[in-house]
Amino acid sequence: MDYREPFDPEKLPAFESWASGFATPLGGMDYLINNLSITSATFFARMMLPQFLEKEDCILVKFLTSDANFSQWKKLAKGDRISIESSINRLVLWDWFDPQGDIEERALVDLAGRISYVWKLCAEKQYPNRKFLSWVDDHYGPTVVICTDD
Repeated sequence: MDYREPFDPEKLPAFESWASGFATPLGGMDYLINNLSITSATFFARMMLPQFLEKEDCILVKFLTSDANFSQWKKLAKGDRISIESSINRLVLWDWFDPQGDIEERALVDLAGRISYVWKLCAEKQYPNRKFLSWVDDHYGPTVVICTDD
């Protein structure tokens, strides 16, 4: 499957099943209005627009960072800042979502690209004097990674 082609979320099985129950054609925003809770939206927004923190000159995604994993990666990476950041700042979407079939796999690839883009913008806004690289790694499913580039 070519993931470079535009992705239409209205082809996802859960949306199609839900929308088929209505006589009037409905779109993705109708689905959100009827299915997205405030709780889910709030936590998802924090995943999409994360806070970053600075620890020993490393810029880290706050919700992915703990003192224990920072110490572990600092030791394993022998203090290499880029290695520490790119090891901690990894959002493995397979750990959060269980895709069912090719279309949902494709949805995760699309989602990962969007998260990567937004993470870079958020990091640059929070740390305007630093440069960042953000990308999607696919060694273990779609995985968003961000690190400094300076």
